[in-house]
This record gives sequence, structure tokens and C-alpha cells, in this order.
Amino acid sequence: MIVFYNKLPVFLQNILVTLKNISVYNYKYGAIPFINPIYKIQKELLNKGFRINDSENLSKINNFLNYVTSKSFYYKKNKQEYIQIKNIEDFKNIPILKKNVLKQNIEEFYSKDISYGNYVKFKTSGTTGSPMVGFISKKDLMKRFKIILKTMCESGFDITKPYARFLGKELASSGPVFRKDYLNNHYFFSIFRLSNDTVYDYYNSIITNKIEFLEGYPSTINNLVNLLKKHNLKVDCVKRVFVTAEKLNIYQKDNIEKFFRCKVFDYYGSTEQSIYIYKPVDSQNYLCSNITGYLEVLNAKGELCNEGDCGEMVVTSFTSRFTPLVRYIIGDSCRVQKIIKNSDGSLNYELSEIIGRNEESFETMDGRIVSRFSLVLKFLPKKISAAQLFLSEKNNKVVIRYTSDYLISNNEFNEFQTRIIDFIGKGYNISFLKVETLKKNNSGKVKTVFIDKK
Repeated sequence: MIVFYNKLPVFLQNILVTLKNISVYNYKYGAIPFINPIYKIQKELLNKGFRINDSENLSKINNFLNYVTSKSFYYKKNKQEYIQIKNIEDFKNIPILKKNVLKQNIEEFYSKDISYGNYVKFKTSGTTGSPMVGFISKKDLMKRFKIILKTMCESGFDITKPYARFLGKELASSGPVFRKDYLNNHYFFSIFRLSNDTVYDYYNSIITNKIEFLEGYPSTINNLVNLLKKHNLKVDCVKRVFVTAEKLNIYQKDNIEKFFRCKVFDYYGSTEQSIYIYKPVDSQNYLCSNITGYLEVLNAKGELCNEGDCGEMVVTSFTSRFTPLVRYIIGDSCRVQKIIKNSDGSLNYELSEIIGRNEESFETMDGRIVSRFSLVLKFLPKKISAAQLFLSEKNNKVVIRYTSDYLISNNEFNEFQTRIIDFIGKGYNISFLKVETLKKNNSGKVKTVFIDKK
């Protein structure tokens, strides 16, 4: 499909992008052009009737426990451990769900409610090994996307205005650096072609089309800003910047806001649909939407963290019914700024920092700056238990170190090799090394991506 798309003239690619985006907005928001247009949905979401948070969690937890023990084989066979709780204190007696348990038994987690046409399939990035495949209810997914859109709109976003997204997919491999949704006046920019040689193309595209809103990875938007500054180019049309999927570092936020002279909205989610956390432009802290899930922040002893402490994020997701997550260790940590105790004894958090999603950037041989290697690591063979990517800017080497119970031939890495070449370009010596254990960093943690700088 990609090969066919790339051979088409740009105007036909734009038509396909338009049709695809119409489809995406339909499953995200229920939008139908001219019948239930996106601007109407946006207006409805801004009304007070659509809730993002409330003060009750106990009843939502019990309703979810009732659902999973009746619909999911894994929870049903362990039903004695997932009984209804009388108070929020009892929730600590519910087992913690670790990622390796979910991954190894994934099919047992699937809900009996899954049927043709009522789900969307997801695939995790596989940053700690081979990817995991799960299912999301279309109803749950739409609820989450509407909440995200509502919080963005409350921070100044208008989906009816010129809007540019820097995608983790390559839709503009040649010609203009973007492709356009003709109907919604939205633009999809390549993150792979951003370099000194193309910065004027990006600049002219943003200025000419009067882009008011930018969305992408923090590292990508920050790289764009640095290149624009390097060439003394100024952009006055952008009113808001929205970032996600990576940790937003303070230096990135300051750099982006100073250049565009506008605020950055940062939001957090996960492929598994665990919880929605966002940082409004008028807030110093991250807020949690407890409509989508219940967050616990636990220390090394498994106890709830106090204000000011850093701990592991443990999530019970109310929008994960088709692959249910109860007290799931998502793999990221955070720092608690404020704890709000509700009338039912449950907690809502304000977070000062989300930790654990910070990938280094890599300078390619042709001068591009790339990151988000999780986008290509998910194409490693499924036989791999865990993997690490080593990249060298000095000697142009790429090495995958992996653990596995199986013998894996080099041919089984063909798809990964194709993807990594598309990502960083040709000319690299790519090799694969099976090991007994993965390398740890100086703090003793297993890191996914190691980059040897020039």
C-alpha cells in the first residue's frame, strides 16, 4: 500500500490523505462531513455537559471490576482476587498487573464483547521487546479522543483552523514536505525530512498556509525551532503548540514558547489506553482525567506516595474494556505535586513531572535530527523477548542487542531493516546480536536506546 501511495502524484496523495482523515475523525469523534461536521462536535464538547473529571472513583472501580470478571477470561479465572471493594483502602489488596504478565497472557485478557466492527486493534511499540497486540472498544476510544479534544479546545485550540501535525508516519517522502486534508484544511508534515536543507520548505509551508496550531513530538517541534532560529526565520502565525508521546523537557518548552510566542499544551496517553494526563496552558501541573481511569502513584515499597515524592504510575483504565487493565504498571513514573482526597476516600493527583519517556535524538549522516525509535522497534521479530538499539554517529553503526528463547535468522529482521533505513537513511552498518542479558545504564536501569554522539 505504501509503495502504491508513494508512486502517486501529490494531488492524488492529498485526496487519499483527505479521505483517510475523514475516516479518522469519524472513529475518533463520530464526525461525518456535512451531516455531523467536526466543528459541531467541537462546539458540543465545549459545553459543560461533557465531563472530564468528577469527585467519585469507588463506584467506577467496582463497576469495572464487575465487568472484567464477567467478560475477561484472565480476570474471571482469578475472580477471587478481584472482588468488589467496600472502600478505597481495600483497593491495595487487588493484585498489581505487570507488563510481562499482560504480554505473556494477552489473549486471556481479551473481552468476550469483542466482535466484528466494534473494535480498533492496537500494537505497542515493543520498546522492551516484541510488540503486544490488543483491542480497544470503538466506544471507549471515541470517549478518550473527545476528552483529549475538549481539553485542547479549552486551552485555545480550534480544529476548524489551519492545523499541522508532525506524524510518526511518512506521508510526504518526496516533493512538498506536507500532505493536505482538503476538506478540513489540515496539514500532515514529514518528521523524517527535517534538516538544514529543507528548513525553508517547512518555513514557507507554515507561513503560506497560515498554520495556527502545531502538534507533534516535543523533540520534533524543538528541532524545527532550532533550525528556524539557525536560519533567522520568524513565524508569527502559530497560536498554540501541542506535544505528546515524549517527555517535554523544560528547555524544550521554554525554547518553543519563546520562539512562537505562545503556550505549549502537553498531554500524555499510552497505546494500551491506560489514562489521560494533560497540562493546560494556564497550569503549572499535569492533571489526570479520572473519567478515563484511576491513577495510583506508588513508591518502591508499593505504598502510596506523598506530595513531593516520585513514584511508579499504576493505572486502572475504565476505557480499556476490551483489553482490561486493573492496577497496571504502565512503565512510567511521575512526581506528585498535590493530592486531592475525594469524599469517597479516593485520590486525584496533580503531577509536577512525568518521567520515563525521554529518548535521545540522533543526527543522521544527511544532517537530519530524528528520535522516537519506538516507531521502528515495533517491527522487530515477535520471537524477541527484549531488545536494545545502539546507534553511533561516529562510525555509522546500528546494533540491535536482544534476548530470545529462539534462534532468529537475519532474514527475520528484514522488515525492521527496511523501517530503520527509511527512518535514518542508507549507509549504516546494521547488525543483530543475541545476548544473555541487556546492558544497564549508570543508574542500573535497562535502557532501550543508546546513542554514541560525535
